[in-house]
Amino acid sequence: MLSVEQTIPSKIKILIVDDRVDNLQLLSTILATYGYEVVESDRGSSAIKLAQANPPDLILLDISMPEMDGFEVCQVLKSKDITKDIPVIFISALREIKDKTQAFKIGGDDYITKPFNIKEVLLRVENQLKRYRLQLELQAKNCHLQQENSALLETENELLLLIERMIN
Repeated sequence: MLSVEQTIPSKIKILIVDDRVDNLQLLSTILATYGYEVVESDRGSSAIKLAQANPPDLILLDISMPEMDGFEVCQVLKSKDITKDIPVIFISALREIKDKTQAFKIGGDDYITKPFNIKEVLLRVENQLKRYRLQLELQAKNCHLQQENSALLETENELLLLIERMIN
């Protein structure tokens, strides 16, 4: 497992969504320092377009934003095949249990309250990315096993036909 002190390969892309420029800059600087490719959005609607056009590996999402809040953004992303499996970490100043439970109910994978600790953010990002990579590996292995199973069934059917012909 990678530690906070290690550099992450630059191919890992994180979309940060926050209407406050200072939050975007701070998170972008932190994540870029650790080798992540960072994409920023200050609005929910543009974040959805960015995520669908070029899906990131992880999304850091603020809740309180004008036009479209983070809950709505997450719901849209989780409803689309291309973005439904991307981990979403909410980063919000909202500390109420109802906000946190709402975030998890609509598909959020983690929740960090502001002001945040840099090491905590990095470790939570790392944990979600690890989980996401394992999920993708499992999906790929399941797909491969299904293909192998189909091939075995086809071979079995061919053998049964051959045996039937030999008997008759």
